[in-house]
Amino acid sequence: MDIRGLLQTAVLAPSGDNCQPWRFETKENEVRVFNLPNRDTSVYNHNQIASYAAHGALLETLSIAAAQNGYAAEISYFPDTSNRDHVATVVFSATQAADQPQFGAIPLRTTNRKHYLKRKLESAHGEALRAVGVASELGRAMIFEAGPAHAALAHAAQLNDRIVFENQWLHAFLFEHIRWSDEEARKTRDGMDVKTLELAAPDRVAFTLLLRHWSAVRLMNFLGVSRMIAKQTYKQVLSASALGLITMPGNRPADYVRGGRLIQRVWLEATRHGLSFHLMAGSALLMQQAHEGSGRKIAEHHLAELKSADRQVRETCAIKESEVLLAVFRTGYSSPPTARALRMDPVVE
Repeated sequence: MDIRGLLQTAVLAPSGDNCQPWRFETKENEVRVFNLPNRDTSVYNHNQIASYAAHGALLETLSIAAAQNGYAAEISYFPDTSNRDHVATVVFSATQAADQPQFGAIPLRTTNRKHYLKRKLESAHGEALRAVGVASELGRAMIFEAGPAHAALAHAAQLNDRIVFENQWLHAFLFEHIRWSDEEARKTRDGMDVKTLELAAPDRVAFTLLLRHWSAVRLMNFLGVSRMIAKQTYKQVLSASALGLITMPGNRPADYVRGGRLIQRVWLEATRHGLSFHLMAGSALLMQQAHEGSGRKIAEHHLAELKSADRQVRETCAIKESEVLLAVFRTGYSSPPTARALRMDPVVE
């Protein structure tokens, strides 16, 4: 079997700021998947939870690709209890090839940060997305097209973007992972091509000359720049046809891997139906940290705001105290994104 070919498809999965925190060891019909903890050092990735979710998206993609090519993938999560970086072992066995509805969406799936058309979500599209979330054994995926829950999720998204420009560590991580030219994007094949941010010309100039420098941002925040950015985010998020929330039943590492699988399932389903999609996991991860009291490198006044946003989301979206927030997303209709994030070849040993 062509394991390397399957892995080439699997690494098309999303990861936080396109960090791609994985490496692989292969032996005959087996793949061992390992986390690279130094790839994502962001505040969001407390205890590697964001990276584990990225591994879940990768494993979901690998499972779909294997089934399309006539192999069943048996996945064991964290098989080596002494090594938390050994995320999974996948054993393949031959089976009858079957067409996988989401397989064709794998190379098409991408982040679209554009302003979406203010258009109602077609009923068939809403039903398809809800079916993925309701039928899942991995967690819950909920879709909101209007009402208090819709507004609460939009508020959470704008709060995250404001904090990014008020928190030195989040700011530094973001700008370390922006690729400022086509040449740099092709050279590193990770991070985010600046064009994927879909910035208007004046905003791109500000990003390049001013906002990338923390000292300048601190001064500009006295003039309310971070709040202006958040206001733009709020308007952009509300342009979507629907907002969504993905939760998990627990907060163990394996729960985050399963949650990442659900993220990819929902995203591929949206892509399959021609919908634009923008994952905003940061807002959910920060709210969950505030909920658990585990926030690190987050100012107390930001934690207080995040706790308030968390309560609002849980109340309006009917989320239990025991459920874990994993990701917020928006989906709808827009023109194609200006650029796509690139991928490194899989590291196989």
